[in-house]
Amino acid sequence: MAVKKDIIPIILELKDTSLSQAGVADWTDFSLIVKGGEMVTLSGWTRENRQALMAVIWGVLPLDKGFVSIDGECITALSGPYLRRSMAYLPLEVRWADEEMNVIPFAEQRKRLMKEIVSRQPRLLLIENPSEEERQACSELMGKGTAVIAFVE
Repeated sequence: MAVKKDIIPIILELKDTSLSQAGVADWTDFSLIVKGGEMVTLSGWTRENRQALMAVIWGVLPLDKGFVSIDGECITALSGPYLRRSMAYLPLEVRWADEEMNVIPFAEQRKRLMKEIVSRQPRLLLIENPSEEERQACSELMGKGTAVIAFVE
């Protein structure tokens, strides 16, 4: 009798990626796999490289080399809008079009956004400098199969 092993799906894969944006963002041969229920923390990335990596993952910035896939589907300018529906992003800073929201303290804004993200249960969450409370919310999402990339300074 064969023993069945649980297979944890790869949510995000970056394979041999390289990007050079005129000195603004720059990396070579970067690969990463993030499985469902897993958090990967990236530290030491410049703000420009973090923003470029997120733009690559969202499908709005093409790579010089390599590929990015979500649930096995390569992200391109055409597939990006569809695949972004399964992603969420909690930025370091939040700017609202509604001026009333801008007067709410920063920590409260992030708390509200994180609550919304948890209710959506995205396949992939990108989060910048998560607090301890946000890490706990990430753990809840990871328990439901969400892959998380945390950028820390």
